[in-house]
Amino acid sequence: MKPLELISFDLCPFVQRSIITLLKKDIKHKVTHIDLKDKPEWFLKVSPLGKVPCLKVGDEILFESAVINEFLDEITGGEFLPKNPLEKAKLKAWSEYCSALTMTQFAAMAAKEKESYEKNIELFKVQLGRLEEHASGGSTFDPSGFTLTDTCILPVLQRTKFLDDYFQTKILANYPKLTRIGLAHLEQSYVQDSVPRDFNVKLLNYLNNADVYLVE
Repeated sequence: MKPLELISFDLCPFVQRSIITLLKKDIKHKVTHIDLKDKPEWFLKVSPLGKVPCLKVGDEILFESAVINEFLDEITGGEFLPKNPLEKAKLKAWSEYCSALTMTQFAAMAAKEKESYEKNIELFKVQLGRLEEHASGGSTFDPSGFTLTDTCILPVLQRTKFLDDYFQTKILANYPKLTRIGLAHLEQSYVQDSVPRDFNVKLLNYLNNADVYLVE
């Protein structure tokens, strides 16, 4: 296998999806962190969209977390997506749904004003409710077992738990199926090691420095 290097920002939930996949599948890799506020010239040359994650596969570059994750799965057995085309497509659609969910969550956390925060956090709850409605695997989203959709859900759940713990938002209590997924995975090494050891502190500092409504 060609050497793999993931180019990352350590608080990015989209990067975290790919690191969870790498760790869960025990794929040898290197992670290189960059500062998104001061992107190095070499990164801008290799990242067509100027976004993380990017995966260097030897001298080749892949971008977009969904593409990266599917590639990682395919080169290591493909067990994180069903073989049936329809079932595979359904899970890929839910992974895409989680991208919208992730962006809504970020919009709420990054909101500067109360009105914007409340609008986005309510939308986030509605979107979580739709995900909760379709979760049917017990400790995973799908009954087939751990899939790439779970790698998209877990960063959202980790940040939701952060909101509950630090800002008493009491969100997860309303979503028992998603809570069960979180309980099964958030303390596992493939999630814990997918973020910095001081993740909560770093995220809190990020919000403080951004002067958002949550930390007023």
